[in-house]
Amino acid sequence: MAGGLARRATVVEGLRAETPNLLLLDCGTVFSTPNKKDKEKKAEVVLAAMDFMGYDALNLGSREFFFGPEYLKNKSTEIKFPFLASNLREGDTQPSWAKPYLLKTVGDIKVAVLGVLPETAFNSQDVTPDDDEHDHDHDHEKPTNKNEADKITQPGNLRISQPQAALAELLPELKEQAEVIILLSQLPVTETGNLLANLPDIDLAVTCGEENVITPDRVYQSGAFGKELRYVQVDIGSDGTLTPHENEAINLNDSVAYQPEVAAMVETIFAKMRAAQRAQKDADRQFNLQKGLTMSPEQFMELMKKQQADNQRLNEVPPATTAQPAAESPTVILKQPTAN
Repeated sequence: MAGGLARRATVVEGLRAETPNLLLLDCGTVFSTPNKKDKEKKAEVVLAAMDFMGYDALNLGSREFFFGPEYLKNKSTEIKFPFLASNLREGDTQPSWAKPYLLKTVGDIKVAVLGVLPETAFNSQDVTPDDDEHDHDHDHEKPTNKNEADKITQPGNLRISQPQAALAELLPELKEQAEVIILLSQLPVTETGNLLANLPDIDLAVTCGEENVITPDRVYQSGAFGKELRYVQVDIGSDGTLTPHENEAINLNDSVAYQPEVAAMVETIFAKMRAAQRAQKDADRQFNLQKGLTMSPEQFMELMKKQQADNQRLNEVPPATTAQPAAESPTVILKQPTAN
């Protein structure tokens, strides 16, 4: 059972011990779809676990807006890392709870990180269904029924500006402050490559996983479904030339132990969810018994069989020590640049 926040935390701890100065980023789309049970609890544990791991930034994806801007505003005060959204506007200004960019010194190198959403993010459809009882798998297929998808509507007075125009406005000031500029992109790989071709001041970009595409120069894919942790190491020459190493992946499989604090954090949430589900099942059982008084014997037996099957599925939900919810987009780590 690959993936999981607790396994990811173990790998991050090991990388920090090996190379203390790391830039820990996520491309975004880490929340569950809104048709998922206990979705807000799972979003909260993802953010709390990322905070524990010491993330530097999360680029906002379309799913992060399922709970509305007020939710993100509140959460931004509870976590230590910023939400990034370089082309998001609230009216005519940048939202107070989402930064246009991050500036951070990694080792002795000043790095700027930007993040963009596609202009269609608020009216797109999320077509990845979630398995409520097996968060650890994430081996999902797209639904065949369009009604299974969850449409995102534009929240409040937020709007998404054209990515290239928004980045072009920010780059002059960042070029004065940073030696390395990184873009976290929710755009498709090809569109992200076009951004870099038109905006040469961006040194490299990271996108969410996309299969069967040719990755342009300076664009790195982060994979999908949280089953691996990827990182890029960048060397900086004496003349300022950047040499990114090939994108490397660390599989979060059964060979990786769970980080105890994060595992406990997730188990607490899972325990509350299971208790709430059982309470709802008990209430449903009482209702069905009352309803059964008006049914034929055959209808009543069919109802009982369905109820027993539901109870069995609930009892089969694994504990959090074996079922860790994984953020949908894996992490990217920029290792400390070293001078030649």
